[in-house]
Amino acid sequence: MAAGETIARARAQRDAGEFRAAAATFFAAAAEQPERRRQALEEAAACLIRAGAAEEGAEVLAGEGLIPAGVSLESAAPAAGMTFAQVEVILRVLGRAKQLPLAAALALAAWDTGDDLMRADLAFDLPGRLLNAERSRDALRVYHEAVELGLAVGDFRPRVDQSTLRVAAPEAATRLYQCDHAAFTAALHRAENADAVIWAPLVDVFGGVTFRGAVSGRWSPVYFIVTRGGDTRRIAATRSDAGDGAWRRWEAAADDLLPGGTYGVQLVPDGGAPSSVIAFHIPLAESDGAVTRASDAVGLGAVAVRGQVAAFSAGARYRFEYGAEAERLDRATAWADVPPPRTGRSVHPLYRQTGEWLPTCAQVRWLFPANGEAPALSIEAPFAKDRNQLTGIGAHEMPVGIAWGQTRDVFEGEGPGRKFAPIAGGVQDLRDAEVALTLAGNRLRQQGAALHFWISHAARDAHGEFSSQWALTGAPVPDDALMGSRLTTVTLRLPNDPLMWTYTGNNPEEQGDRANRYRRTPLDTALRMSNASSVLIFAFGDVRRPPQGALIVSAAEMRYRDHSLLSRASGAALAHFPEGSVADPLCLTSGVRGDDENLWTSTPSASLPLTFRWALRHPATPTHFQINQHPYWPAREIEITAELARGGMHLLWRGVLAEARPDFGQAPSLLEYLPAQPEITAVTLRILSGYRAERCGLDGFEIYGSGAVFQPDGQACSVSEEIEGLAPGSRVFTRVVLEDGGERIAGEITETALPVTAAPLLLEARPLVRPADPACYWVRANAMGLETELWGELEHADGRVFRAPAVSLGSQPTGRHIYYIPRDVPNLPGTFRLHARNTAGSAVMTAPWPIGQEV
Repeated sequence: MAAGETIARARAQRDAGEFRAAAATFFAAAAEQPERRRQALEEAAACLIRAGAAEEGAEVLAGEGLIPAGVSLESAAPAAGMTFAQVEVILRVLGRAKQLPLAAALALAAWDTGDDLMRADLAFDLPGRLLNAERSRDALRVYHEAVELGLAVGDFRPRVDQSTLRVAAPEAATRLYQCDHAAFTAALHRAENADAVIWAPLVDVFGGVTFRGAVSGRWSPVYFIVTRGGDTRRIAATRSDAGDGAWRRWEAAADDLLPGGTYGVQLVPDGGAPSSVIAFHIPLAESDGAVTRASDAVGLGAVAVRGQVAAFSAGARYRFEYGAEAERLDRATAWADVPPPRTGRSVHPLYRQTGEWLPTCAQVRWLFPANGEAPALSIEAPFAKDRNQLTGIGAHEMPVGIAWGQTRDVFEGEGPGRKFAPIAGGVQDLRDAEVALTLAGNRLRQQGAALHFWISHAARDAHGEFSSQWALTGAPVPDDALMGSRLTTVTLRLPNDPLMWTYTGNNPEEQGDRANRYRRTPLDTALRMSNASSVLIFAFGDVRRPPQGALIVSAAEMRYRDHSLLSRASGAALAHFPEGSVADPLCLTSGVRGDDENLWTSTPSASLPLTFRWALRHPATPTHFQINQHPYWPAREIEITAELARGGMHLLWRGVLAEARPDFGQAPSLLEYLPAQPEITAVTLRILSGYRAERCGLDGFEIYGSGAVFQPDGQACSVSEEIEGLAPGSRVFTRVVLEDGGERIAGEITETALPVTAAPLLLEARPLVRPADPACYWVRANAMGLETELWGELEHADGRVFRAPAVSLGSQPTGRHIYYIPRDVPNLPGTFRLHARNTAGSAVMTAPWPIGQEV
């Protein structure tokens, strides 16, 4: 028998639990094939451990000289005095024997007793081993010690990410989820036993509103009652279906409601019980279609141009025009589409979607409020220290990531343990997005740092894979939200404005060529194609005095621009949907995900298949789709077909959805990429079966691709671009130009003087007095591509000068924020100046003094 066949037989015996027989067969394989002898003996020793004969396993390894004689494989004590090669053999054997706690204990003992060389070898995988053995505090201790030693800096965060929530099994959260199931079912039962149900009104780009609902039985007439303040208006409804089912649909429209108002509406059948009241808002249109903002220097020969556009017409587009003279703007950026509205909304209650939250901390545990509110996650310091961005935002603490993005090209090689909750098909358009975070602090001391939100754009080019990451340093999480243990919802707006952000940078000094995995793309690109994890970080504090206490998070919600081919902005029309349901059929394509009030649910014991069909306004080429599963009544078998532009039908996909049970760790959505597809003009989705006999449903259906022409909503869109190839010291004149429905609208012209040298720029400094942290200066500066230091000096009236310690501004060519605390400077009267210096020159700025409290 060939050695390969012998090893295969040994593994089959091992997998069947016949550990003694497997060990003997592995010994035979070691004799048959000398080049595989070591591996086979290690496998044999692992089987002996699992058979309860660890001493025999140790004798086998010692007899081959792989480990010292007398070492016990059931204890971590012998780590002292062993070489790393010997430790590594035992770690492999214990891993194969599924003895993770022992392997972690041995590795930790080797870490504590070994020299720096052994620590360097262990540092690459020890945090991951400890986390797998649920020893999270030890993992973070090793992580921080390795950073201080300067060993393999930056290689630990992916390992630490694997802590996810294995250290806090969410059984209680699953019970709460089951309570939600019961509450949702009860609400559905009440709706089906009521006389009327109302669906979310549709507000178009010009403020017109369409009201829709259903009434049980033959009630007539039927009215929509619209209220605002003390004013009430009754609008007669008309039948919008011709069926004779138990539920009849009614519709009405209004185009004269006041913009800027929030209204309530309910459906009232004459003589029957009215529906519940739903609130809706009619936005104000923007008065200025194109506004140009001041440009921002990017190194010596480039600028980031900024502006704002507001358009109404499908296919509206904009660009920046520029030149060396105001009268001759002879160059321009490429035309870009005005993006669709922010109708996408994804709700993430933490206890339902634990797999997508990536805590990077010493300990994670659940908190269950006594008042019955949703549970929260306590993410407890020390947090992961990240030194990957020393040239930009600097070293910082990273408590948690949120896996909202996934790009096939970048992440196709990731292992099955990595989970995502893809938003918008894995690539989110976060220009002007809103992120609502429900969080608090528990004895949290930020130590001069502040909590910031950052985004990631992952890509691949000729130099390999890389990420471009930007932190919203112009709008940190307010200190007040973190000073008490009461959960607060904080909403952050993500403007497409480089002056509000800091490019996070990389770390070539410590990481060499590996630092190239972090490279800068323009902010517009990173926001428009955010496709990797978002992160919360504590930045700008003293790296040796990290934040203490716990960050508590409960939920997150993202509003973003929806590019689905089936969205309202694309012009897609719902041409067919299952009859007889009180659930709003437009919930499938509304862009709202994770919200119990926006689920589509079938009627009891509905006749299958359940069919939806959408007609596209423009032919389109699909590339991928996303199906969001119903959390309570999941669909099972799905079929998606398309009508081809050239005629005929085409099967896009047919398959089975996961049940999305949180207690099984199943993903709440399916993201599927399609092979090359022809142009299509319509899409049909059929639900063929469900997991439960009573009902089935979906939370949403989205298709992405090319060909759609989206209609904006008249709301302001912040826009930016980077213009390169300019001469240092030159003047550049810029304006943003909008084309909207055949009309050309030009913003005012702004003038920018480019820097003459790469000397640093001090752009702004204002006092920042914080209630529980030292007062500081909120500084905006630009290192201009050279390593730059920043410090402050107080010149007293008598001529004495007190200098505060210098800090690094990094070496990026873009503007950044930093909190500068003038430590060691007495609170005396005088003039305070901030200084910045690099090899190309220096800059100085006078700042208000005193800044509010003694530091």
